[in-house]
Amino acid sequence: MVDLPAPALSKPAARKSRPAPAPAASSDLQAAVAAVTAQAYVPGVTAAPFISAMQKEAVAREMKRIRRMRYAKLMAMAAALVFAVHFSLTHTVFQQPFRSAVEEHVQGLPEAVAPLYSNARQPLRAVGVAVVQADRVDAGTMRYVAAVTLRLEKPLFVPAVSNGTLAYRRVQESLVAAREQEVRFNLFQPGQGPEHPEMPLLLQRMHQAGETVVVRVPFTARRFGWNWRLEAPPLSLRVPSRVLEGDCLDHYASAPHLIFGEAKTFAEVRRRVKLGNDYLVAVAKAVQRQADAVAVSVVERPAEPPVQAEDATLPADEGPALLTGVDPNRPATLETGPRSSGSVGIKSYFSAGKARR
Repeated sequence: MVDLPAPALSKPAARKSRPAPAPAASSDLQAAVAAVTAQAYVPGVTAAPFISAMQKEAVAREMKRIRRMRYAKLMAMAAALVFAVHFSLTHTVFQQPFRSAVEEHVQGLPEAVAPLYSNARQPLRAVGVAVVQADRVDAGTMRYVAAVTLRLEKPLFVPAVSNGTLAYRRVQESLVAAREQEVRFNLFQPGQGPEHPEMPLLLQRMHQAGETVVVRVPFTARRFGWNWRLEAPPLSLRVPSRVLEGDCLDHYASAPHLIFGEAKTFAEVRRRVKLGNDYLVAVAKAVQRQADAVAVSVVERPAEPPVQAEDATLPADEGPALLTGVDPNRPATLETGPRSSGSVGIKSYFSAGKARR
């Protein structure tokens, strides 16, 4: 029996290790490679399975361009977002100054306006301020109007000029003229004439205490970015709602006066008007009596006619009679002395009659 050599034990064949998978190329890299391959493609020639250095440089440049484009897009999107946010905030949140800021800006305005209208004759007190008007001039300018309220502390009076005081004022004016006549002509003996009545100034109420005056003061706000700058209100542009007339009673305290319209004043006004009328009547009667006495005491003498030159030698008692012609009451006589012009005229008249006969 032939021993056969034992078959050699063959080692199991080693398994081929699988190559590690290549990292997946990014989409940008694939796009760059495809762009470069498409540019380097030559018809009829198969592209090599590798990338040359020139192609790598082209790929790098393409990647850089792609990154720049991406950054540009991101920056454009960010700029558009910032612009949208700025536009929306500018036209919504910061469209105008905040109301609280505007009200705080005008809080000191009453203390600046009150001294311009309040004085001792017309005492006024500031009671508040409010923003009553807001107008947009343009996108960056707002115009506001602040209203300052001033309240009258005391009532105001003026000299009475109403129709109800017409009789009182007429008597008051007539008393002045009557007093001048009494003093000028000495109408009454001391202690015998009527007493001159006092007619004090008659006042009437013009404004009640508590009435208000509204002063409107404009001011402007200007935009700087998202901030608004409020300018100081120019007091020279203020406009009051009305002008008060009259003075408080403290202004008339040094002189006697009566207030027309009060119940306690009616009786006093009537009494003084009656006394004034009585005084005017007494003065008028005294003036009339004095005028009659002067008219009776004055005797008017007749005016003497002027003496002519040819009558200078005549006696004084014959001048007027001869000047008027022939005296009808004088008897006709023959005169032996010097003849007057009247005698000559009479003789020549009769001589002329005889000649005619």
